[in-house]
Amino acid sequence: MHQFGILEELLAIGREVEFGKSFDLEGREFKNSTKVQLLRKNHGSCPVAFHRAQLIQVLYNRLPTEAKEKVHLGKKLTSIEPNESGVAVSCADGSVYEGSVVIGADGVHSKTRHLVRQLALKDDPSRDWEPEEPFASSYKCMWASFMRPSEESGQNYDTQHQNKSAMYISGRERSWIFLYEKLPEPTINRASYSQKDIEKFSEGFMDFPLTGTLKVKDLWDKRLTAGMANLEEGVAEHWSWNRIVLVGDACHKFTPNAGLGLNNGIQDVVMLCNGLRKAVCDSSDGPSQGVLTEIFDEYQKVRTQALQSDASRSAGMTRMHAWENTKYYLLSRYIMSSPLVEHLLINILGARRMRESLVLDYVPCEEPMRGKVPWRHAMPEPVKSG
Repeated sequence: MHQFGILEELLAIGREVEFGKSFDLEGREFKNSTKVQLLRKNHGSCPVAFHRAQLIQVLYNRLPTEAKEKVHLGKKLTSIEPNESGVAVSCADGSVYEGSVVIGADGVHSKTRHLVRQLALKDDPSRDWEPEEPFASSYKCMWASFMRPSEESGQNYDTQHQNKSAMYISGRERSWIFLYEKLPEPTINRASYSQKDIEKFSEGFMDFPLTGTLKVKDLWDKRLTAGMANLEEGVAEHWSWNRIVLVGDACHKFTPNAGLGLNNGIQDVVMLCNGLRKAVCDSSDGPSQGVLTEIFDEYQKVRTQALQSDASRSAGMTRMHAWENTKYYLLSRYIMSSPLVEHLLINILGARRMRESLVLDYVPCEEPMRGKVPWRHAMPEPVKSG
């Protein structure tokens, strides 16, 4: 975000998460930790909680006028037609847009992913391709946001119970709750939940403690927004075809307990941008289909390897919080809640992963985040005048 010139604005609307606690259903605290602050020592910052809509607003506000003119809202993708030199994208309102490539960042129910599958199998029906719905859900989640109910902020608390759990995160102005429940059976079917469904679901969580003083019932009537969805999990086998490539939840989906989905989507885009820019600079008339295929294949290979541990960590945290079985119960209550274990995970395993974070290799700027763990991919240094 610093390379986009918006880091200071994001830090002004966000809040570093510095405190963690875990409770059982009776409100008994079995974990109280500030170990997350080791991330600031190691990498220059703790995780930052902010309202995602504000992130989108900040990104849009900083676009130059000519770029804003290329942002088209209210569009519904209907088809993609590749040709030898580019692609044409058609929308439900009859509008057509042409370009060199299509990057599908359209979420877990990606229309782009569905069209890629159709095009690839139409081109070669004998191709081995994953099912149209490649992700399965074992849990569902209801979320809601509120104006922060107390002076305390920077909290990331969880409440654990068998097959159910809750999370409470407090930011600068808002707080959020996430209520999780295991589904009776895993499903690949997309679920749509009404406000009535949300109300009924919340009733089973009203007595869940969120902090030492707040329960779900204390905040529920003060909610600003609320929603519910099944939590898809998985990594797609195919991320691209021809001149079309997927990023983020369109090709890999995590449960949100560990908060790792957004960052992995951003890392996808960064790697693609680095590869595509180099290809454009190396070509006088644009990258060929062969070059694009090489870029997309390498992108999937590298990113798949990099995100496997985050996918596993996300799945494990969801199941530990919900005490899915005896193994996860013991892990959560007696191993992962240990200060020593948490210290080792952050200082060793976590540090190794985080230092590998990618940056745009063509945008010079001063590194804003410095800690005792050096970045493997440093931001390019600005050219000094004189």
